[in-house]
Amino acid sequence: MGRAYTVEEVRSYKRSWEARVHASRGAYKSISAPRQKQLITQIDLIVCEILACEKNVARANELLDLLYELNLWRGSRPLTKSIVEGLHHLAIMTGVGSSRLSGKVAETLWKVCWHFVGPDRVSMNRADLALVLDCVDALGTLAEFNCMMGHGRKAATIIADQLENYFKVGVWYEERRIVDAVTKACEKALLECYARNRIDFMPGFKTLRQSARKMRQVLIKEQPEWRHQIRGFEQLLR
Repeated sequence: MGRAYTVEEVRSYKRSWEARVHASRGAYKSISAPRQKQLITQIDLIVCEILACEKNVARANELLDLLYELNLWRGSRPLTKSIVEGLHHLAIMTGVGSSRLSGKVAETLWKVCWHFVGPDRVSMNRADLALVLDCVDALGTLAEFNCMMGHGRKAATIIADQLENYFKVGVWYEERRIVDAVTKACEKALLECYARNRIDFMPGFKTLRQSARKMRQVLIKEQPEWRHQIRGFEQLLR
């Protein structure tokens, strides 16, 4: 589980992956409320340790993987909410000054929701939608700070890839709010590529526009009646 998979890959491997998750969760009883509170406290400590060891990228990556595995094994709404809040804080801090970690944070934000592989396989209720939107918001924050200050070229590409993954989820579930959230994230990040009315971070600018162009083409092909969303991407490309 060391790398982030695309939406298509997750769809392909979902059955065996689901069997693994159900088997692992079924082998243990649900945790008590006091134990859950302890785990949430541990999440805070893990987030702080990630920031404290930002020069040790290998260790920071291990800790980000730990957050993902903890969510996969012991996941509950309070626990997942705490993890996403921690990742949102990491998005700000790594986006400002640790571009080597920004990409991994982006991938972890995608992995929180990568099980949403289509309504015919996994349903999405109101709470699930809120979780997806929170993750997109955190990705948008990461994109903004990377374009404004971090200027990580590789990170810009990875962040854009994860935004595209969430966009695909929005299209599959026919949930325009997800697509609108991705559009808004791209728009804000593109604005942060400028400084004094000039493009200051060209790699991020080009990468985001390329992603916007691809997402626009997908909408034209798969959801042509979503005129408002198509216009949103067209405005990004002007």
